Amino acid sequence: MAKQNVHCLELRLKLKAYYKHDFADMEKSLQFSNQAALAKALDVHDGTLSNWLQGRGDGRHDRLPDEHVNWLTDHLLQTTQNRLNRDQAYDLWRHCTAAEFERQIRNQPASDIMSILKKKKPTLQVAVGDAPNVEDLQIFEEPFAPLPDEHVREVGDNIRFEVKTTAGRSLVVLASSPASWYWMSPSDQHSGATTGSDIVPTSGGYGIGERGPHRVIAIELATPASPFVRERGEPMHLAPHMVQALAEELSSGIGFRWGEARFFAKKGSAPSDA
Repeated sequence: MAKQNVHCLELRLKLKAYYKHDFADMEKSLQFSNQAALAKALDVHDGTLSNWLQGRGDGRHDRLPDEHVNWLTDHLLQTTQNRLNRDQAYDLWRHCTAAEFERQIRNQPASDIMSILKKKKPTLQVAVGDAPNVEDLQIFEEPFAPLPDEHVREVGDNIRFEVKTTAGRSLVVLASSPASWYWMSPSDQHSGATTGSDIVPTSGGYGIGERGPHRVIAIELATPASPFVRERGEPMHLAPHMVQALAEELSSGIGFRWGEARFFAKKGSAPSDA
């Protein structure tokens, strides 16, 4: 059976960026400076690799067998000195733009969505409310202390995000903990479609799993469709391709409203003995 090739967004441009990368402190085994060297490293004919990358006039360009994408992923992990995890490295080859790929291998600062948002005054009302008791998702440690005026909740609380929206638009909700940023909506827990007063998740709640400061960013897009929907089972962590899609949408000039809510999660009191 023929190997199944998978599409990698802007793969030829990514490879050009990799060819030009400064490997001064890297092992020689990580260096391949052109397509011929890559073909030799992959143990395939240069012509075969060209067909995979260029296509044969059928629009099926920028493709490789998945085993070779995994090989490139292993090399990228070493090139970035394990600054990325394996899922992130694989995602860079498969789904991210060439610009994001080059930014990552150069270890440049991330696209700053907040700098785009702050060009507008926040006008969207966002609140963090209690949610019905359901099984914890534990999405959200470090020895932080709450600020004097900070709204305080407890680790283990179930919460949901309440946003006053305009019906017929799309709602994107991002949330941060001391460990990471997360893509909350649109997802399996909330379609992104707005009704005028939206609750994320639509039922149940998210369990706070980490002590420290948390932040919720809600963005109401003027269009009814979000640039990205997190599918069932896909990691909640904000991946580079999610950042890229949202940044491009916010910079398109179509329009948006946004708002935020913050809270501090502290460790709950230990239960007393009966």
